[in-house]
Amino acid sequence: MATNKNIQGQEEKITALYCRLSQDDNLEGESNSISNQKEILMTYAKKNGYLHPQFFVDDGISGTTFNRPGFQEMENLIEAGKVSTVIVKDLSRFGREHLLCGHYTEIVYPTLGVNFIAIQENVDTTKGMGTEMMPFHNIFNEWYAAQISKKIRAVNEMKASKGMRISSTVPYGYKKIEGNKEQWYIDEPAAEIVKKIFNLCISGKGPSQIARQLESINREKSLRAKTESAKQRISDLDKLFSRIYEDNILGKLSDERYSRMANEYEAEQSDLYQRLRKMKKLSLNFKSKLLI
Repeated sequence: MATNKNIQGQEEKITALYCRLSQDDNLEGESNSISNQKEILMTYAKKNGYLHPQFFVDDGISGTTFNRPGFQEMENLIEAGKVSTVIVKDLSRFGREHLLCGHYTEIVYPTLGVNFIAIQENVDTTKGMGTEMMPFHNIFNEWYAAQISKKIRAVNEMKASKGMRISSTVPYGYKKIEGNKEQWYIDEPAAEIVKKIFNLCISGKGPSQIARQLESINREKSLRAKTESAKQRISDLDKLFSRIYEDNILGKLSDERYSRMANEYEAEQSDLYQRLRKMKKLSLNFKSKLLI
């Protein structure tokens, strides 16, 4: 009876199909893509009769760390006794840190009764297949990650020395050069803000203080634009008022219409002057804050 319960329990457990792809792995093309890994793992699981397959995926995360969302989710289920088998395309997909790889595959999983399979290296811990070579594969995978990291660092240093980009994202303060993917040019308006942030930072200002000052600067600029717009409108109204006055004197505009238009212009000018006084007070307030 106990044997039947054990069999039933095993049948209810899931088969964890783990996929991982890091930024560096993209250099190897489609062979290590998540979609390709999923296809290989699912085909293997179905062909060999592994029940309840479930994918756990970490896309864009290095194998040198095991602090990965997909991996941690899988580990939580393993510790809860809900996983019978872990299958990976190859050992490098599982990880590139040989001590932790060995810790999980040689200590944790056997202790919890979990089978581990790496298809490419023909590893199957339940059958004892390929286990003697696992430590060597894991050491090589860690070495390979270190070599790739060194090569990428060297390429980035070379690009930086030539003024070429080393990031796909254009940082604030720069703009893309049309037709040139490798170089950017300085965005002068944004560069002024970057310089302002730098100067505030070295003067001892913290992030929140800098944010407040930048907000005040932005509001002050907006206020300045509105002030100039109001002044321009007042000037335009003066010209219009002179024109309708001349038209009225010359008899081109009736007294009634002249009076109505003059009143409208004067009312608008009065409103604009009030707004200018308010904006002047606000501008002085912003400038005083910038000095704090």
